[in-house]
Amino acid sequence: MKHFAWKTFFLFCALQSFVFGGEAPTIRFFIEERSDGRLLHLVRELIPRKLLNETLANGRFEPCENVSKPTIVVTKEVVECSARFSAPRLQIAVSGPDRVRLRLAHDSEVTQYDASLGDVKLLQLIFADFRTSSGIHNRSRRSFFVSEHAKEDTRKVAQTEDNTYFALVIGVALVTLIGIVEVLAVVATCSSGRKLERKLADMKKERQDVAERTSRSSERLQRLRGGVSATHLPETENYVGNSYVLRKRQPMKFDQQIPVTPYEFKKAMDQLTKYIVDYLENTTKYPVTTDISPDSLWTKMDKTAPEQATRFEKVMGTVEKFYVPAMTHWQHPRFHAHFVAGCSFPDILAEMLASSLAVVGFTWDSCPALTELEILMVNWVGRALGLPDSFLYTGNNTRDSVGGGSIQPGSTDAVFTALMAARYRKIEQRVPNEKDTEGRRNVFKKLVAYASCEANSSIEKAARLGMVRLKLISCDDKFSLSVKALEEQIKADESEGLIPFFVQSTAGSISMAAFDNLGEIGVVAEKHDMWLHVNGTYGLAAMICPEFRSRAELIGLEKAHSIDMSAHKLFMHSSAHTFLWTRDKKVIQKAFAIDATYLKGAHEDTINLRDWGIPLSRRFLSLKTWFVFRLYGIKNIQAFVRRTIELAGAFRTQLEKDSRIQLIGEHVLGIVCFQLKGETHGKSNELTRDLAAFVNKSRQLAVSSAKVGEMTVIRMSFASERTTHKDVEDSFNILKSLIDQFVRNL
Repeated sequence: MKHFAWKTFFLFCALQSFVFGGEAPTIRFFIEERSDGRLLHLVRELIPRKLLNETLANGRFEPCENVSKPTIVVTKEVVECSARFSAPRLQIAVSGPDRVRLRLAHDSEVTQYDASLGDVKLLQLIFADFRTSSGIHNRSRRSFFVSEHAKEDTRKVAQTEDNTYFALVIGVALVTLIGIVEVLAVVATCSSGRKLERKLADMKKERQDVAERTSRSSERLQRLRGGVSATHLPETENYVGNSYVLRKRQPMKFDQQIPVTPYEFKKAMDQLTKYIVDYLENTTKYPVTTDISPDSLWTKMDKTAPEQATRFEKVMGTVEKFYVPAMTHWQHPRFHAHFVAGCSFPDILAEMLASSLAVVGFTWDSCPALTELEILMVNWVGRALGLPDSFLYTGNNTRDSVGGGSIQPGSTDAVFTALMAARYRKIEQRVPNEKDTEGRRNVFKKLVAYASCEANSSIEKAARLGMVRLKLISCDDKFSLSVKALEEQIKADESEGLIPFFVQSTAGSISMAAFDNLGEIGVVAEKHDMWLHVNGTYGLAAMICPEFRSRAELIGLEKAHSIDMSAHKLFMHSSAHTFLWTRDKKVIQKAFAIDATYLKGAHEDTINLRDWGIPLSRRFLSLKTWFVFRLYGIKNIQAFVRRTIELAGAFRTQLEKDSRIQLIGEHVLGIVCFQLKGETHGKSNELTRDLAAFVNKSRQLAVSSAKVGEMTVIRMSFASERTTHKDVEDSFNILKSLIDQFVRNL
């Protein structure tokens, strides 16, 4: 009873100026002669009559006249006023058949609406906004904010408002009387000043709560949905400091309506953020792979695009019902088939921001920030990996730097770019005269490139697109390129008149993380004047940890002409994102340079990223790396790389205890390869291949099989940010159980 009395007492304090405080506020109402009668009816319907001080003008009322009271002006047409109004001014005029234009002005702020006379809800919101800015609160909030039959309710406002008003006065007076009695009782019973002080503090807090509850009308207006018509509401989100604020803007024209308003976008993003977090934290509620058959999803899809807009909730419902169950869940802790695409929250934030900024960078002028941040990230990552300075941008003028790099869409793009640069370089060396097309054609036909038989498949695609011969060299017992076999092949090719021009050294093969001997290959490349490319799409990322830079296979990195590394393998980037460095960037730029006049900007003496590969346009990919490095820092990225290697080692240790398993290769990074033992080499390959299919069919684990030399192996990768030691233990137990079942069925 005491708390109730205190609350009612301060509710009375908050409302007494409204109930008893002098003359009730009124709205000056002017109607221009011969104005549309429907507008008079509209105003009387949406503003209680007792608040209107009507003035029927015999002639034309001057709509730009400044008066000190809130004013509604009904005119034949909307008049643009440059004057500042000391009180809110709502000007209304007919703008077309059954359409009305409303212009709300206060001080220097002007908002204009274009609405249909039948759009009752939107008109209610506009009038409510006017009343709120006028300091006249809605006493009958139901009719303005809640009821679906708002038009019918507003007709009853004038009839019910007087009764409601006096009932409120009597009710508040009685409650206040009780409150006064309770105040006296509290004062009498307080035995010390400290108790009274605490009571006063509580009273102050209650007063603040009441004040907050009585000032929410405009806030509730901003939260209302208005369907497509809500595009006219002045609700544009801006980020200022650490909080979101709403600012008013000039509305769009009616014929420029869009189905997703800023408010709806923010609401959808809130829902999507919750969904993303829930999905990533609870992927185990799904089987790691799907059991659908090819084309089964296709048969359920709409074969034509929708004519009308669809609500976001319905779109997400389709995603959850049809698409998520049809996915292979790469973020699942039981997914070991491939290198997990990084899915860190900093990367997701950057992806959203890059899409929102919506810039395209092909020249410096097209987006200076995109170009210069990409240059900066090339240096950031290069230094984090300990690359020689010859591969980085140096000096204050990046265009004059000998070395440098760019971000490529993927590893294949990076390898192809390096191969094309090497091809251009060799042809220029042999036939400098560009007009000697026959001589250049003869050189081109003789070019030959080399790579390990365990190299990433990207080199095969690049050679095919570049229309050059590719010789895959056999490996030694460590699955590294045999330098002896390479030299023999080069000697044989030269004797046939072929021209060696390119050799690739692999730093961490995709199949089992094997490293070629870079130092020895570099000597061969230098001897035959070949372009040396280091494909470190997976393994080179481990060089962010200093202890991996001393590997013998990586000694001689300075002899390379180009290097690539994929950030989505170990740097927690969600999409294909490969860095390419070179110590001779002018060769790459000349190989891909184009001079279309419509692409030239005012600063052609700067870096133009269009000259760094096949794509002309590029997204703001450097933001992703910048966000990850800023929000994680090098120390945490190093910790993640070390942990993936540690988890793979823990899994390998468990496999060693099973006598049925034969481990293949060394423990280098986050990959584990093994075979199921058989009576013969061929039988072991067959059992391993069948076991991989059996494991994947169970949908409890996802693994991949690979051909390494003459062996078929099961390959398991550990590269997820969210994988724990418990997950590794669970994966091993599931694998062991599946092997038991498989062996029993033999």
